[in-house]
Amino acid sequence: MSYTHTRLTYKAKFAGMNYIDLTRGLALVNGKNCSQFTSKDKPRLVLASVRLDSATEQISVAKNTWVVRNACVKAAAAWRRTLRSAGIRRKKQLNTYSRNMRLAMDETHSKSWSALSVANSAADLVPMSVSESYATGVYNSSGDEVQVLAFNDDPAGLTPWGPINKQAFTQTTFAVPQSGATDVLDKKANLLGPLNATYSNVVAEYIDSRINDADIEDTDMDESPTIDNDFVMMLAPGEEVADDVLDNVDDEGKWRPYDLQTSVSSDVAIIPGANIAGQDTMVEAPLGLLAWKAGATSSQIVIDVIAISEM
Repeated sequence: MSYTHTRLTYKAKFAGMNYIDLTRGLALVNGKNCSQFTSKDKPRLVLASVRLDSATEQISVAKNTWVVRNACVKAAAAWRRTLRSAGIRRKKQLNTYSRNMRLAMDETHSKSWSALSVANSAADLVPMSVSESYATGVYNSSGDEVQVLAFNDDPAGLTPWGPINKQAFTQTTFAVPQSGATDVLDKKANLLGPLNATYSNVVAEYIDSRINDADIEDTDMDESPTIDNDFVMMLAPGEEVADDVLDNVDDEGKWRPYDLQTSVSSDVAIIPGANIAGQDTMVEAPLGLLAWKAGATSSQIVIDVIAISEM
């Protein structure tokens, strides 16, 4: 990890859901870009120590499972495929700060990030004591100086983006071809959430795209029994037991014991009442995304980023 300042402090905007992107926070406090994905389009995992100033608040993260990882890898591959189909074959052809995917955690995060009708219900946060916007020195045709905003500074739901207010850390938009038509549907990309006609929730889309095959193999047969016990007799070849064997294995271990849909939702990393105020708790956050359910607008959180690795 090549970031010298790794302590991030946040203050809630709502007594409710406040979203945090730790890669964005690191970029803002260090003045150095930080992506959710590696240069080879592999998702990153952020290990962090979280300290809440209230014992009644909750932190949720995506699950650190193979399903979430594979969903991110497949989504990145699909996105690159659409870029190539449009003639964009090198990252240098993309804008500097959008050369890797950037996902919202879920639909509510996406809306609060983009200021789409989430008045007084959710917020997208940046660390305290950082510049939330800066003047570019570029002027439009009306003589107004263009400002760049690091996040949605209007959580009441009025869009801050316009001719002079431009959005940094833009969320990736997928151009999704539609079956049996020449139309393409633009869909904002989120990590979590069920299948959706408006958003591309990548974990759910990955699960929906899979084809499952189950193979049963037995390669441990021994042809030389030496002692008359159950194991040796079972290891001995004999067609007379074939029917019983087939009957036994037909239903044993046939069904997957877990539901892949489990990875579509977030996991509660810190539950209300489990900690005392000021206690440090280690959290693994895929893509560096956290959902903090704050108890009051005065609530604060301190996060120390310990390590960033590939999932």
